Amino acid sequence: MGRLYRGTCKICREDFAARSPSALLSKMSKHRWKKHLNWMKRRIREGKAESEENPTVQDFIAALQETPGRAMEIYETLRERDWMKLKRILDAIEDLMPPQMLYTWKAVEAFHDARTR
Repeated sequence: MGRLYRGTCKICREDFAARSPSALLSKMSKHRWKKHLNWMKRRIREGKAESEENPTVQDFIAALQETPGRAMEIYETLRERDWMKLKRILDAIEDLMPPQMLYTWKAVEAFHDARTR
């Protein structure tokens, strides 16, 4: 016999057991959708609302085209994961950028480097 994996619902404290981690997660997910539907819907709504508040790469690029101040405002709200994604994209298109946009990008990049050291 294999190992028995155990889990507990954080909402109603119901216990679950399964022979594999994936089976346990499946049981718990089915339970949440069946017994705690409103809670699941609320979590999804909150996640969507939170993601709309976060700036995207496209928002930052649009700000780079406008003014350096606007680009810095958006930079302040970026998470590290978003910064890494943005840096990969902008490093790839540096040769195609207009000079003013490139200067702003280099300034923001230098600011980030100085800030993280």
